[in-house]
Amino acid sequence: MNRIPILCIALLMTTVITLQMTALQKHIIYLPAEDGQMKTRPAGFPNTVPMVVSLEEADRRFRKKYKDGLPEIPERDHSTCLFNNCDWDLAWFLLKYEVVDFFTG
Repeated sequence: MNRIPILCIALLMTTVITLQMTALQKHIIYLPAEDGQMKTRPAGFPNTVPMVVSLEEADRRFRKKYKDGLPEIPERDHSTCLFNNCDWDLAWFLLKYEVVDFFTG
């Protein structure tokens, strides 16, 4: 029984040494960065980039589009929820999660 920890440590050290010897990375190269500014674009990005506008211009466009305030929030359909109230579904889900978490430790 006293030899089991020594055997485990020996196996661990053997594994570490084996992985270090076989996992040498010989194909790493150094690419120096260019001096100055560099512009990049994600792959698949469309040709025309949306123009960045000032805060005043964004506020003017928002007021022109929505005139009196915020857009109307669409009504949620509660017909598929328990007691036609989705808040109850969330409460029951959270209660179930807490009970399972309590018993599983």
